[in-house]
Amino acid sequence: MNWQKRVHRYVRDRRCREGGYCFYRLEEPNSSDTYWALAILHRLGLRVQDEDTARYLQSFQRVDGWFENFQIAYFALKGLQLLNSAPSYAPSSYLMDQLHVYDVQLVPAGEASIFKHMYLLVDMCVSLGIALRPSVQKQIAAFVLNQQAPDGGFGRNYGTLIETAQALAILQWLNNFPEERLATDFVSRCENPLFGFVNVPRTMPGYIEHIYWGLQARRFAGGKPVYPETCMEVVMMSQNLTGGFSRTTYGGIANLENTFFAVESLEYLKIW
Repeated sequence: MNWQKRVHRYVRDRRCREGGYCFYRLEEPNSSDTYWALAILHRLGLRVQDEDTARYLQSFQRVDGWFENFQIAYFALKGLQLLNSAPSYAPSSYLMDQLHVYDVQLVPAGEASIFKHMYLLVDMCVSLGIALRPSVQKQIAAFVLNQQAPDGGFGRNYGTLIETAQALAILQWLNNFPEERLATDFVSRCENPLFGFVNVPRTMPGYIEHIYWGLQARRFAGGKPVYPETCMEVVMMSQNLTGGFSRTTYGGIANLENTFFAVESLEYLKIW
């Protein structure tokens, strides 16, 4: 059985009776696992239309168009988009209410990226075709550019690969991509012969999310990955007996998010 079929079986086995998905195979579906599952199936070229799953995702939206929080909104709306299904109520006013710059010092230190909220918001607006006023675009671009560190990457105090990839994605979506090479050079310094990519230059180890975001950064910054074979090997060695992918080649439990990172990375690696 090839790796794609093993992934398909892994995702299929994590569908819950009410239509959502749960990576640990209990009847406890959630919006994020459901989105990751649908995105994986979509990337594999498999049919994702499912009325029960659509109804499950629609249930997260309140009658006033709002959601419990933005993370739930993002995964529910993106999942519905993959299902070619509409939300029960127009989400534009809710999304625009969420779209504002914020103090990065208030972002919890444990967060993987200070840009996560902004990245998801801009991605959602672009995906749904929600136009941003030029003044809003300018404000967001200035917010992102202000977070560029002296090392050329983006992040709080110093650059990280994940934050740099998300910053470059936001700036490209806003048609405000920086011309200088500092960020591109930073991405190059995150490439590693043992792990493909690491999150911070001259550190170890690297994980599957770093390969995903490293390849994303390469898409926006230009150039080719220096170690595509290493990236391919690390990703493939992270697939475990369930058919899903764990975060590292050293074992661990697979989940749908890491499996999404793996499948997307393997598709991107076909380009180079």
